[in-house]
Amino acid sequence: MIRVGVVGAAGRMGATVCDAVVADPDLELVAAVDPAHAGEVVHGVAISADAKCMADAGVQVAVDFT
Repeated sequence: MIRVGVVGAAGRMGATVCDAVVADPDLELVAAVDPAHAGEVVHGVAISADAKCMADAGVQVAVDFT
C-alpha cells in the first residue's frame, strides 16, 4: 500500500484527490495539509497547517493541489 499525503486537501481539487486516494485499494491517505483548514478532518485524517506532518506520517507520495 502506498502512503499518500495531499497538500491543499480542503480545496475543491484537493478534496477530489483525497476522495480518489481513499477509493483506491492500493493507496492510503495518511496526511493532509491546508493551513486555512487546520484541525478539520478529511476521511479520518486531521488536516494540518504544517507540511512537516507528511514526514511524520511516513508519506511516500505527495500530491500538491495548492
